[in-house]
Amino acid sequence: MGVFHALLIGWVFNSVAATTATNPYQQGCLYSKNLTRQIRVCGSEDPLPEAVEKGWCRMAPIDYPEIRIIPGDWESIALQEMLFVPASVEMGSPDLSLNLYHPDKPVDYHADYRGYTDAFALAYELDGDCSKAQQQQSIGYQQCGHFLTESWLYTHPDVQNQIYEGILEPPQSLGMLAQESWFVPKFTAQRDPTLLSYLGLQGDDNRQKLADSFKRPTTWHDYCEEVSRDNCTWRSPVPGQLHYLEIPLDNDMDHLEYSYSQQKEIWMAANATKSDVIMMFWKPEKRVGTFLGTDAEFVQVSFPPPTVECLEGRPSSDHHCSADYNLQIGTPENICGEPAKTLKSLMSTTVFRNVHDSYDGTPFPKAVQSPSHSALQNFQFSELQVEEVFQLWNRLGDPRDAVCEWVADNMDFMHARFIPRTYPRAPLWKSEHSLLMYASTIIRGTVLGLVLVTTVLVQKYSGRDAMKWAQIEFLNLLLGGSFLIALGAILLGAPSTDASCTVEIWLMNLGYTLELCPLIVKVAAVNHVLNIGQQMRRISIRRDVLYGVVILVGSLVVIFFDLLDSAGPAKGGPRVQPFRRG
Repeated sequence: MGVFHALLIGWVFNSVAATTATNPYQQGCLYSKNLTRQIRVCGSEDPLPEAVEKGWCRMAPIDYPEIRIIPGDWESIALQEMLFVPASVEMGSPDLSLNLYHPDKPVDYHADYRGYTDAFALAYELDGDCSKAQQQQSIGYQQCGHFLTESWLYTHPDVQNQIYEGILEPPQSLGMLAQESWFVPKFTAQRDPTLLSYLGLQGDDNRQKLADSFKRPTTWHDYCEEVSRDNCTWRSPVPGQLHYLEIPLDNDMDHLEYSYSQQKEIWMAANATKSDVIMMFWKPEKRVGTFLGTDAEFVQVSFPPPTVECLEGRPSSDHHCSADYNLQIGTPENICGEPAKTLKSLMSTTVFRNVHDSYDGTPFPKAVQSPSHSALQNFQFSELQVEEVFQLWNRLGDPRDAVCEWVADNMDFMHARFIPRTYPRAPLWKSEHSLLMYASTIIRGTVLGLVLVTTVLVQKYSGRDAMKWAQIEFLNLLLGGSFLIALGAILLGAPSTDASCTVEIWLMNLGYTLELCPLIVKVAAVNHVLNIGQQMRRISIRRDVLYGVVILVGSLVVIFFDLLDSAGPAKGGPRVQPFRRG
């Protein structure tokens, strides 16, 4: 199931391409279906700048950190074409491909990827920047990834340790149930419905029937060595079910070894020859979906319902390949079927961290924060939806075609389920030469000129009585503050740098301090004189006290902003503000 999920996520985000295209989806699935006018965004596996020059992809409008997807067995469309987030797929080797957009490489569906805990550990060590991992050569190849779309073994000690150490977030439900069980083809069940229950398999009375129907079994030892993706780490009820339910199916042919591909061939051969076969398998899975609706579809064999006692009686994973048969079969309670298991996804904690902070620790403004964490948290599919993709795969013959076709037919679901609100986002750059900019610059210059003219006139008429009663010293302080504010306003409209941002803050705040503080002090002194006069008392106001209050307040402002600069100076650069069209 992993291929669909990885292809799906890769499509929503957007990544990889290469040379001369034979893949119709190289520029994007939605673009090829005429569902969008924009080609996909480029990822780390695109040959830049050649890919942009030839129109295979475009640079992301916002420089989001790339997401590297880890496939469980098959995955890749949801981040790249709708959210404009670069994405790639970690396969554990530079020679394998699970890439929706690669021009000529096929999808390596049978690739067996097991190193996801190592990939998560390296992503954590590299602060989420998987581009630093060595992935050009097979020798010394470093696995690095952020998101595992499908996990059966999320309770494994290695996974739990990484959750405890802060490398992984708690597992998220994938929205579907999986189950291991015995299966027979539908035509076998139609010939003999008694084979659909353990009651029709157990006992000496059914020995000859089973011998005639099923010629060669697959032993657990063979399954453990050749089929299981996690060798001898999964528990199996088969030996115990055969033994304690007295089902006469032989399991002593140790010379047989059936791989996953051979299991596929066995089922297809049984379908072609209409031969009976019984097999331990799991669902949802591509092979199960392939035969859905045919007379060879997988029909589950029922066993006693699972209980706590039965599950506790299962042999441990250490005993599955034991030479001691008694250890393989577990306790007599080990006769029930396997319970349905919730599939979950695993995500590196670096995804959340890099949504809010860049690799060097600089906080991202909210307007340009990546949607990757929210989108991956929303990543869920039901068994029915996965089976739809399997059937498309079977009909179209190519996993890329199946995934793209399914997405094109389910755009409403994709937008409602995966795309966070207010996304996708693209920057809208304000022109530095707009009419508003010119008008505001003229106004700022005019204000500065008025302040200078007023200062000259005040000095010219300083000997007049009106100026003396207004107190020329306080007028000079007010005009000095206005001059600083006007200078700060001019810097505010200029291209910002680290130095200009710092000077702008100082000018504006000191200007308002010199403009407002003397005015407040003088008004307070006048009110005090009026109150004393109403009481018919004499009062003397000292100018040095009034100036001292202004100097004290100004000193506190200077100390505050000096400490603020020491803690973290202002940074220049473009100002980023959220803007919603419509």
